[in-house]
Amino acid sequence: MFEVIGSAYSVAEVGEQLAWLGSALRSSPNPDQVMYCRPHLEKFQVIHHTQNAKALYAAKVSAELSFEISPTTLSAKTNGYCWHDLFRSGVVVEGYPIPRRPETGATSGLEIPLPMMASLAQASYVNTFLDRSIIKGFSNMLVPTEIHDGVVMWHLVHNKNGDRMSYLDSTVVPVEGLMAGQLSQARHILGWCSDAKYLAGFAPKGTRDAVYGVSGSRLPRSLEGGIFHQAFISNGHMITGGEPFLVGYKDTPPHVSRGGYMSKLKWIVRKSAVLWDEETKRGWLLNGASALLHLVRASIVYDCTGPLSSECQFRWETLDEGATNPIHNAQSAIAMLLSRKNRTLLIYESDDEHVTFEDRVKHFINILEQMFDHQIHSVGPDGSGYASKSIPRAHLEGWDFHDLATESDPLQPRMATIGSKGKSWIDFTRSIHAINLLGFGFGEMLEPSGISCPYWASLPKDQYYLAAGMTDLQMALEHTGNLNSNPIRLSDKLVWHKPEMSFKACGCTELTAEHLDLVQVILPDRLSEITERADPIGLSRNGAVVFGYSQRSQWRWGDTGDPERDDVKANEEQFPPCHEDGHGNEATSSNDSENNSNQQWSTQPSSMEITVATSSTDSRSTPPRSRVRSYTKWNLELLSAEDYFVGIVCALPLELLAVRALFDQAHPQLPRSAGDSNHYALGSIGSHRVVAACLPDGEYGTNSAADVASNLKRSFRSVKFCLLVGIGGGVPSSENDIRLGDVVVSKPTGTNPGVIQYDMGKALENGIFEQNGVLQPPPRVVMTAISNLRSDPDAPEAPLQRSIEQIAACKREYRHPGPEKDRLYSSAYPHPLNNATCDSCSVSHVTSRKSRPDNHPRIHYGLIASGNSVMKDARLRDRWSKEKGRSLLRDGSSWYYEHFALSGHQRDM
Repeated sequence: MFEVIGSAYSVAEVGEQLAWLGSALRSSPNPDQVMYCRPHLEKFQVIHHTQNAKALYAAKVSAELSFEISPTTLSAKTNGYCWHDLFRSGVVVEGYPIPRRPETGATSGLEIPLPMMASLAQASYVNTFLDRSIIKGFSNMLVPTEIHDGVVMWHLVHNKNGDRMSYLDSTVVPVEGLMAGQLSQARHILGWCSDAKYLAGFAPKGTRDAVYGVSGSRLPRSLEGGIFHQAFISNGHMITGGEPFLVGYKDTPPHVSRGGYMSKLKWIVRKSAVLWDEETKRGWLLNGASALLHLVRASIVYDCTGPLSSECQFRWETLDEGATNPIHNAQSAIAMLLSRKNRTLLIYESDDEHVTFEDRVKHFINILEQMFDHQIHSVGPDGSGYASKSIPRAHLEGWDFHDLATESDPLQPRMATIGSKGKSWIDFTRSIHAINLLGFGFGEMLEPSGISCPYWASLPKDQYYLAAGMTDLQMALEHTGNLNSNPIRLSDKLVWHKPEMSFKACGCTELTAEHLDLVQVILPDRLSEITERADPIGLSRNGAVVFGYSQRSQWRWGDTGDPERDDVKANEEQFPPCHEDGHGNEATSSNDSENNSNQQWSTQPSSMEITVATSSTDSRSTPPRSRVRSYTKWNLELLSAEDYFVGIVCALPLELLAVRALFDQAHPQLPRSAGDSNHYALGSIGSHRVVAACLPDGEYGTNSAADVASNLKRSFRSVKFCLLVGIGGGVPSSENDIRLGDVVVSKPTGTNPGVIQYDMGKALENGIFEQNGVLQPPPRVVMTAISNLRSDPDAPEAPLQRSIEQIAACKREYRHPGPEKDRLYSSAYPHPLNNATCDSCSVSHVTSRKSRPDNHPRIHYGLIASGNSVMKDARLRDRWSKEKGRSLLRDGSSWYYEHFALSGHQRDM
């Protein structure tokens, strides 16, 4: 209890001081975390108030102070918050003003007197080391980094275990010329981000993570005259040219590569690999150990989900991922590979085979070793083979990651086509002899830490960028370049052109979409414009950079020769002409091992920046998006039946196949309720988790349908609505010109709920049939969703075309047969019995209809007639259509409405 007497201003000031003392003189309940405290003035009351000038007090008031404590969501690893590590049990008081700061450079951080800051760091002197001013304690260093309008920015570097820190241990370069009261130009933070997290080879934990269910790249094989032409790699042996022969994996000696396990890892970590994502047109340069770990992990995912998953004994929860250091970096991968616990983990065990984690690592090192040696053999130690063989920069030759992870044998070389924006880094990766692993859907391999810009929060897609971690760059350039030279030399002929020009934080805001160009430029040394010595560059070992085409510098690389200054427009992508192989056939895609149809993709590359209109029957159309055939176990292992809200029921297996082909990701099976005889297909479509079921093969009718519906409802109680998806017979009219392949969505009309059962009622005299029942209407959430879809002004003209192509990629016979097969016969014409098709039907009874410009499916909304019996009487069908205005007929829908009370919505394809 405090009593304050004075003027209104002095009383208010004392109140502020008491609030400050009450907030500041408390400790954080978590010693390792900074807490925030905000004082509040509550229960303010006027006890007495008078206008009498002779009164002792003009007024008496009372109030209570309360304090709200909350933890911070930021850590010391966040850019601008390194000062958190300067305190123990620290508390930050909110609500008090601080001096105005410069608009740039000093927007974050803690303002603190210099003596106090030095004392907290247990330092007494400002020392000069290598002409740079540094405040250094025993295990701490305070490094000046920037100055803006007289405000000095500092960075705290410390040794976590309390051991002595050397002046050379800091990855932060101090500013030059620091005198008393003066600071020089701010140091430059290298590239994309000053702190990057390695995601390759580690378990996903967020929305941006590496993906291990990488699909086949669908890329053509290397062309005739390429560096890998007529070459392949076997799991047991490598053959260059000639007729291939195979050696099985079980026949491969365990120590055929360089020395023992430790020696192999010491060798592989010094190598480099490019992981190229054909889906997003971007790549990552990784050290060999990170690429190896990612490959090993992807192969085990395939073991756990593939055809032999029942024999896989690997348990992910036993894998040591270094939980004490959740921030992964380039050294984390080698630590996981060296872990003695991990090396002994069992993958398979049988009478004649015993495969551990270490065995799998050795196996892939053996294959990667062959890839590196084969590349040296093809182009020479100096890489001169690329020029002598006239290999264009657009041709990125490598090996399919999916084939490698699934142990396809033999491995055939593949080739990606790189656009003009990506050709600038091709010479660099060739100079360090990086191998290329090509795939479809890698996810994120490197993630910047502490970046608020949405554009640079992950590596931008479709720009042909190459991201590289600084630690990996330093290892790669140890023998081929020099990061300490000026300009930075990447090889004997390549330099890093003016890196200091864009090493700043992006200044974008919510009000502007303008982003800083952080792309780094590589040039031949004879073209680099070094008119004066560049400013010093801070080489953050945990940072990452992006190489590619910079709009700022506008250096355009062609397939050969030196680059020229030119602006690369989105519609000016140029690709070298494609060739056929030596047998006159187009080169096959990397999914040959997955598809038995021997489908061949054209070698003509497609640019993500060029829109190509295709028909659903055009066999030359761009391949559809590849379906994820496996799942990332760590993201899905905690899913339960309560996490699925959308149900799909099909009457026929061929209908369920089309549904499952649309899954963006397949999910593992879950336990079913006792007595549930259904088998479910679980997966995700967009943001929705879906459970799909089908009637038993060969069974029809309401009894079987009711059993499927009731079991689904019991096992998945959280399902909010269910869709009946399948095929049916269209009923064209003047209002709805329904064609083969169109989609009908049931919609309530008048007193009808959307689906009517034509055989639910009683037969009267003179052939009259009277309905005596009404089904339930669809849920309102479904109908409002339909209204939203139908009113979308930005809806594409062919919204279902991509899905149709995706289904057709899984099953070729599901493709549109062409308009010549879409015939509408007069209802009076009796079709021959027992004929599966209308090939023998008379064309004289075909109803003439206006042709469509394409075969894209149209969407119709109306009534769907259903029953327990199949409607094959065309005249009866037309009579029902005129009476009820229905659009589609199918058998077996009514059971769904009756026995699955959650929803009554039907969608037929």
